[in-house]
Amino acid sequence: MIVAGIESDSLEALRATEILRGVAEATLKAIAAVAVRKKLEEGETLYAVGDPVRSAYVVAAGRLRFILGGDGRPAARGTVIPAGDILGWAALLGDQPRRIATVIALEDCRLLEIEGEALLGVLERDPHAGYLVMQRLARMITQSFLEQSALLKGAT
Repeated sequence: MIVAGIESDSLEALRATEILRGVAEATLKAIAAVAVRKKLEEGETLYAVGDPVRSAYVVAAGRLRFILGGDGRPAARGTVIPAGDILGWAALLGDQPRRIATVIALEDCRLLEIEGEALLGVLERDPHAGYLVMQRLARMITQSFLEQSALLKGAT
């Protein structure tokens, strides 16, 4: 179920997102203006391997399981994405046309869906915020790669 509009809880969710820490209030409001509130029920799939990459998602409430290359089984191993985190950041990378993971709600979740090009547009208008977010995104990608590599080594 999708609910449009800027509400204080959307802005609070953005303020609580680590990747956006230190971003100016005006920029957070601009991001909130392009965000769409979305709800997922426990067990529902947010996206699956091969789906088109269009949006990033801020987790306002709930937890999701991120399964790199997974087959979508809720019991499969993977990373747990908690409230205050962002996922689907491939939408900020122009050359990533398809999802490489499956994401499933572990419980009822509230998300902010932010179309990648719209988010990039907001960040371009605030270069300091763009730098902070992209620096943190690079760190997240590196950490995710290291975690997934460790999981793969443990499985062999």
